[in-house]
Amino acid sequence: MAGPRYVRLVVGTRELALSPRAILDDDTVYAPTDVLKELGANFVEGKRKVSVLQGEDTQEIDLKSQNGVPMVNMDDVAKTLDVERVWDEQTSTLRLLGKLVSVEYDNGTLTARVTAPTVVTSMRLWKQPWRLSIDLAGAKVATETRAQNVGGSDISQVRVGQFEDTTARIVIDLAGKRPYTLVTKGASREIKLKIGSVPKSTAVRPATEAKPATDTDTTPAEKADPIKITAITPEPDGDGKMCVRVKTSGRPAINTLTLNSPPRVAVDFKNSVCELSETEITVDHALAKSIRYGKYGDGIRLVIESVGSPVFYAEPDGDDIVLRLRQPRSSGGKLSDKTVVIDAGHGGNDPGARGGDTREKTVNLALAHAVRSALEAAGVRVVMTRENDTFVQLKDRPAVADQNSADFFVSIHCNAIIPERLTGTETYYHGGAETSRALASAIQGQVIRRTGMKDKGVKKDTIRFQSGFAVLRNANVPAVLIEAGFIDCTADRTKLCDDSWRGKFARGVVDGLRLYVEGTIGAEDN
Repeated sequence: MAGPRYVRLVVGTRELALSPRAILDDDTVYAPTDVLKELGANFVEGKRKVSVLQGEDTQEIDLKSQNGVPMVNMDDVAKTLDVERVWDEQTSTLRLLGKLVSVEYDNGTLTARVTAPTVVTSMRLWKQPWRLSIDLAGAKVATETRAQNVGGSDISQVRVGQFEDTTARIVIDLAGKRPYTLVTKGASREIKLKIGSVPKSTAVRPATEAKPATDTDTTPAEKADPIKITAITPEPDGDGKMCVRVKTSGRPAINTLTLNSPPRVAVDFKNSVCELSETEITVDHALAKSIRYGKYGDGIRLVIESVGSPVFYAEPDGDDIVLRLRQPRSSGGKLSDKTVVIDAGHGGNDPGARGGDTREKTVNLALAHAVRSALEAAGVRVVMTRENDTFVQLKDRPAVADQNSADFFVSIHCNAIIPERLTGTETYYHGGAETSRALASAIQGQVIRRTGMKDKGVKKDTIRFQSGFAVLRNANVPAVLIEAGFIDCTADRTKLCDDSWRGKFARGVVDGLRLYVEGTIGAEDN
């Protein structure tokens, strides 16, 4: 059994700088009692227990000595403080999300209460009708009421919803264009916002009318001075790992993304400027070729031209931002040495979606056979979860990968939602599975390149379904689910039923797997 190892602790979007650091020991995360202070708790520390004071109630958490330091079990902390814990094995990160438990409006002030310190990352004023949206990073909606009528002179209704997997959104329906000011500064368990007439010294001019925000929009209520990027330094760590240290004058808001054709990873530094003279840095490493940057929106976009599809994430280190890359699981060597499980979605008494007279289960199986043929032509060992029109239980599909010591699991489906309205291909991975995200990015990019389909992107399955797709959630190998096209869209359905198009789709899947494994798509073919 592996010994204890260090763990990153993140509250919402903020990584905690604890001393000593949190550790994972026997599948349990332990942290020094300072974590309670970081979570905004009132507590009294004894020799064997910590007493956490919550109003008139007191709850006790046992202390356990780790390397001579009294620490608390983070499972007990999460239960006591009513926060949600999200564990990422790939990065050894425990993220704690506060629960949005109440939103109240009284005499011009809106108060949102969250069980862990939370920050407002975006405020936007919208029109037709007039409304104000507030995004709380690191929060999960846990209120029993999702909408409440107010009937005041300034607002009519307050609504709450889960905007992103880790971001709660509050929407305030206004009686018209109104000024507003955010009273709470920084991270807090109580967010206060004044709406309507406020003293001139604190009033915020109403924002200009906005277009609908995307999932990366972050428009602050007040513009801060730009953060300066003063150095970009690659730091190799053998062939399998490397990092890029970005030295800054403060802690910028960032957004990470993966780009395809050619494969790249990128970080957007919001409200930032770069003081470096050169705009591109050559890198001689197995994971990257070069680093370049340029102005993007109100900030800077840094792009790393990667080799293959490395696992990639960014983390703060003081005022610096460190971008970490590493070889994903099951990569390296030759694709021909790998075993791939192909799962044709639905089947038997489960027809899946329907477009005209076409059933999804039939299209999925045809696509799966095309992918199998293309993989076998490349020397890959392929195992199918179903060979014909039969139904396989969802839990048994990823188990096929375990039974055959497979390296990858690829599930093939068709989309359907609004007839004739949507088109394109998208690929899903489960939650925080970074290796599966890298695989999804590689396959999505190459399928789009081969087929010319509209690129609907790489997505977490937990955004679409709260607990994720069962075939991905239960997989123990890098796993993706491809929605090849919309079966209820005539244009997509025509392609899905065409043998030539299926061949292009299959070659795209092979190219994506090869890019993930070998770092290249190899020689072009017809």
